[in-house]
Amino acid sequence: SGQFARAAEGFRVAAEQGHAESQYILSTMYDEGKGVAQDDAHAARWERMAADQGHVYAQANLSFRCYSADDFAGAFEWCQRAADANLAWAQYNLGLMYQNGEEVTRSETEAVHWFRLAASQSFADAQQRLADLYYVGQSIPRNYTQAALWYCRAAEQGNARAQFQLGYL
Repeated sequence: SGQFARAAEGFRVAAEQGHAESQYILSTMYDEGKGVAQDDAHAARWERMAADQGHVYAQANLSFRCYSADDFAGAFEWCQRAADANLAWAQYNLGLMYQNGEEVTRSETEAVHWFRLAASQSFADAQQRLADLYYVGQSIPRNYTQAALWYCRAAEQGNARAQFQLGYL
């Protein structure tokens, strides 16, 4: 009903009692300035508390927060936790970190592994990346049939690069 200040207060009470979902929601409210003044420090504090309790979305967001602050070790650690918990977005980002060698030894094999996990959950960007690897035969045998399959899946979700590559293929 748009009563963000009341909602924030309710989430704060639960968050202070250790409720991870409330901590996470409160962190997003501080990030967006909904019901509370926008405050990155408070957002990070509540996010970290939720992440420490295993809240997967908080872990993924904390990974992004670390990455944005050039803390690649922290980004990798939190991304790995969220990816291990089967969050497709984190699996995709972990694949990117392996592909680019960010805070980890560059490994196309590991990148393929994580892209495949995220792609199998219908994460379009991972499907497109996996298709790219099949198309060029990088770390996996070149296979135009597999490339077309993954490009098609990503293209159906609106991934423009996959749409282009599928047309090209």
